[in-house]
Amino acid sequence: MLRYISFFVLTLFFASCENSTEATTAADTTTVTDTKKESDPKTASTVKEEPKKESAKTVEKKTETAKKSSGEPLNISDANFEQMVLKSDKIVLVDFWAPWCGPCKRIAPYIKEFASEYAGMNVLIAKLDVDKSPATAAKYQINSIPAILIFKNGQPVDGAVGAYPKETIKGKLDKVLGK
Repeated sequence: MLRYISFFVLTLFFASCENSTEATTAADTTTVTDTKKESDPKTASTVKEEPKKESAKTVEKKTETAKKSSGEPLNISDANFEQMVLKSDKIVLVDFWAPWCGPCKRIAPYIKEFASEYAGMNVLIAKLDVDKSPATAAKYQINSIPAILIFKNGQPVDGAVGAYPKETIKGKLDKVLGK
C-alpha cells in the first residue's frame, strides 16, 4: 500500500513540474511559476534544475579530486545518479540515508572511513539522501534505510538494508572487488 501511495505522490510531483510554463534561470536554480499563479510572485516555488550535462568521467574527476583530500563520501542526487553511478567505470557503494534516521547516523562514520580507505582505488563511495532524491530511491525499491547498494558496471550486485557492522559492509565491498 505504501508503494502505491509513494508512486501516487511522485506522479503528482512530476505532473506538477510538467505543467509549469515560465522559468527564469539564475545559476543552477530555476524559479518555476505555475500558470494559475503567474500574477502572484509570492506563490512561485523554487526547484533545482539539473546542472549542465558533463561526461561522467569529467564530473567524477572533479569530485574525486575534491573528495580525496577530505576523505568524505560523494553526495549524489537524482540529477547526477546516472552519471556518477550507472555510467561509472568504478565500483560504486551507495549509502541511501536520511538526516533524521538514527541507524543511518550510526553507520555514517563507516561510510566516511570507507571513502578514505578506498581512495585511489577502483571504488567510489557515495551517499544519497532519500528525502531529497526520492525518484532514485523508489527506482531501486528502497523502502527502509539505511540501505547500501554496491554497483558494478552500472548494475546493483550486492547490498544490505539496516545498520550492519562495519566488517559486514566492508566484506560485501571487498567481495565485489575480488579481495
